Amino acid sequence: MTPLHPTKSQSSETRRPQEIKVRCRDIVGRRRFIRVVLLQGSTIALIVPPGEVAVLNSDDVLHLRGALRQAVFVACDALDGGDYSHAATDLSFLSCTIPCEDAVGRQRTITVTATSGEPIMLIAPAGGVCVLQPLQTGSLRGALRDMRLVVLGGQAASLDVVQPESARREPERVVA
Repeated sequence: MTPLHPTKSQSSETRRPQEIKVRCRDIVGRRRFIRVVLLQGSTIALIVPPGEVAVLNSDDVLHLRGALRQAVFVACDALDGGDYSHAATDLSFLSCTIPCEDAVGRQRTITVTATSGEPIMLIAPAGGVCVLQPLQTGSLRGALRDMRLVVLGGQAASLDVVQPESARREPERVVA
C-alpha cells in the first residue's frame, strides 16, 4: 500500500490577491470603494470613484503610504506637542502630490490633502475626489502595503489563510 498524502489544493502560497477594496465616500457623500489592483509587472493601480485610474510603481506606492500616514496625523490633530521642526510651519493643513500615470500612460499626479479635524481627500489624476476617514485611510495604507509586498515577491501575513495547528502537522504515513 502506498503512503497517503493529502491532495494539494490551491494554498495561500500560490494564491495572489488581485484586488483589494477599501471603503470610502465620493465627494457627494455616497458610499463607494477605492480598488487597489495588482497589474502585470511591478505596478499597482488605484481605482478611485468614479472609476479614475492611477498607476503607481512600487516606490510611488511607498510615498503614497507615507503621505496617507501624515494626513491621518494632521486630520486627527495628532501632531500637537511633538518635535516637528522638520515639518512645515502650518501643521493644520497637508497637501502631498505623488507621481503616477493615468489609464493611458500619461504622467499625472495623485494628491492627498488633509485639514485638521476634517476627513482626508484623495484626488485622482483627472480630478475625481474620494473622502476617507482616518480608519479607512489606515485600511488603504494596509492594502497598498500588501500589494507592494506581492509585487516585491513577498506575501503579507494578513493575506495568508491561517490554518489550525492540527492542519499544519506533517501527514502521517500509513504502511500496511
